Amino acid sequence: MCDDVFTLDERIAEVDERIAEVEAMKEFRERMGSGGRFVAVFVDRLGDLYDERRRLEARREQGDGSAG
Repeated sequence: MCDDVFTLDERIAEVDERIAEVEAMKEFRERMGSGGRFVAVFVDRLGDLYDERRRLEARREQGDGSAG
């Protein structure tokens, strides 16, 4: 099996890690009072990551075990 092929569970776990990282960066910017554009970028990225996670979960529920 090729190392570049992830199972959906592995891919979802990777997305979850990225979500946690972006959440932490967003919270840091909020605490520092950076607000505005900086926080908006993180919110946009979080939306993309949550969408990706939902797509992967839907594929998993349909029985597709690989994330390719």
